Amino acid sequence: MTIVESIEDKIYLKEIVLQQHNYDNLKAVSIKMDSKYAIFFNPKLFRDSIDLHTGLCHEYYHCETDSFYTFNDSSYTVQKKEFQANYKMALDLCPPELIKCYMQHHEELWELSDFVGLTEEFLKEAIRIYRSKGLL
Repeated sequence: MTIVESIEDKIYLKEIVLQQHNYDNLKAVSIKMDSKYAIFFNPKLFRDSIDLHTGLCHEYYHCETDSFYTFNDSSYTVQKKEFQANYKMALDLCPPELIKCYMQHHEELWELSDFVGLTEEFLKEAIRIYRSKGLL
């Protein structure tokens, strides 16, 4: 099973609708409607399978944490909801102990990225979050 298939399975098990779309300006989005969740994504806009996996995981964790926002919400609300999804995603997929171990034994972030199947950009965000929480 590939990393993308693993997150797709997780999404389907939670009965979240997963649907591809063809909009050129929208990589992925998650929505909540009538207590049901859906994730829409354009696979053509992702660089590779790690990028797609990270994007689908991010939207999945918006659903898991029920952290949604609208286009009318303040930037503070948007940042708060993004933080909630990213923090839970980081804890579940790349806990602080794993990052500490990596930092002690490796020099390149791409190695950890390949190991956990998450983009380097997300791992940098996880490190930033953990430092802000005093976990690193």
